Amino acid sequence: MAQPIQIRRDTATAWTAANPVLAQGELAAELVDGAVDKVKIGDGATAWNGLAYLSNFAPIPPITVPDLTSPDGTVWTPDISNAGVVSWTPAP
Repeated sequence: MAQPIQIRRDTATAWTAANPVLAQGELAAELVDGAVDKVKIGDGATAWNGLAYLSNFAPIPPITVPDLTSPDGTVWTPDISNAGVVSWTPAP
């Protein structure tokens, strides 16, 4: 069975106060309002405050999925509530 990968995450204030040393290759995320804002990668020796942020990192914007219209004129509305899987149902 596959095992999930979990990335350490906390606020900038908490990371700065704790100043941990991340293991070599370990990812850690800095959160703003619960969303990932910045990421650092550990080298096994440098404490958090001395690590650089991963460059060119940008939050992933939410996806927009359009309604679909079938040849018979039925409008189908997307539903992405199932862990990002999109399914369409006839619009009410």
